[in-house]
Amino acid sequence: GIRFPSPGDIPWPRLPGPMARAEPAGEGQRILVLKRDKLGDMLLTTPLLAVLRERLPGAAIEVLASDYNAWVLGGNPHVDRVWVYRRSRVGNGISVVGGLQQAILGARLRFERFDVAIAAQGESSPRATRRARWVGAARTIAYVDPGEPKVSDPLAPPGAGHERDRMIGLLAPLGIGIPQEPPTPR
Repeated sequence: GIRFPSPGDIPWPRLPGPMARAEPAGEGQRILVLKRDKLGDMLLTTPLLAVLRERLPGAAIEVLASDYNAWVLGGNPHVDRVWVYRRSRVGNGISVVGGLQQAILGARLRFERFDVAIAAQGESSPRATRRARWVGAARTIAYVDPGEPKVSDPLAPPGAGHERDRMIGLLAPLGIGIPQEPPTPR
């Protein structure tokens, strides 16, 4: 069921700043990683999940995934819950039912009161950033270009580097750096 927090559980929102500064996430926090892309992109997100679990073993790590890529996370020990949404666009067609289901799931995610939402894109993506902001987490982390939607923890998009490392780089505002030997996708 839906968990309704008491007023004392709701953190004050952080105001957007020009650049993110490291403010470590605490144990017991709820973190939602949003990944809406294809299978390979979801696979390249799994090292981010592994590093999160290693550095914050007491955090609840949840993922929002599409019905197309969610299965990649099956059996992943670093994920506590996968929220699956039906894609509203498949090829050139549009699914009204899919759009309605996305809206209902989006509203439900707002009630979940996540502490952190991470738009897991290796570059700036206004669409992914808007979706992460819509969740209403106390903190939203994303790569953003100037003029794009404001988030509490904006990061400048990396100019180069492997997608795996760019994903892990999204954890910098939580005080988590890229390990010397980053985990491999799995």
